[in-house]
Amino acid sequence: MLAAASLPAWNDHAEAQSRFAPPLTRRAPAARTRRLPALMIQGLKYSADWSIEQAEKIKDFFAGKFGHDLPISAMGQTETHDRLRFDHHDALDVALHPDSKEGRALIAYLRQMKFPFIGFRRKVTGAATGPHIHIGNPSHRLEIVQASTDTAEAPVELPPEAME
Repeated sequence: MLAAASLPAWNDHAEAQSRFAPPLTRRAPAARTRRLPALMIQGLKYSADWSIEQAEKIKDFFAGKFGHDLPISAMGQTETHDRLRFDHHDALDVALHPDSKEGRALIAYLRQMKFPFIGFRRKVTGAATGPHIHIGNPSHRLEIVQASTDTAEAPVELPPEAME
């Protein structure tokens, strides 16, 4: 057993520091530790077995679980994806917040089925227009190729919104 003299003496300054410690040094409540702090939740990143035809399985699961249709906001390539220059032809977006009850259930199902997905918690400039769950392999940026000046063809003119 240690003698009392070997213990560090507490002073007012040390007590004040511990009582007023910044919130980041304190442990988060158990309920908050389940939510990832990132803007995105990423499941299986890529699956060679994924195709948009598997969306029917996802729709059936969701309708069976919640009694209404899966709120699909984009099935395949859309005008928004064209503007963002994303190849979204083999993916779908679901208008659910990933932390909602329905979003968490959908994510659990996607993980169980080993379907690739990314859950966006909010708008991410240049990547996501708002909270949603992207189902499918990540969308790759489409390259904009300018015509070579040494050919007879004129350069391609792009509208300003395509350059965002």
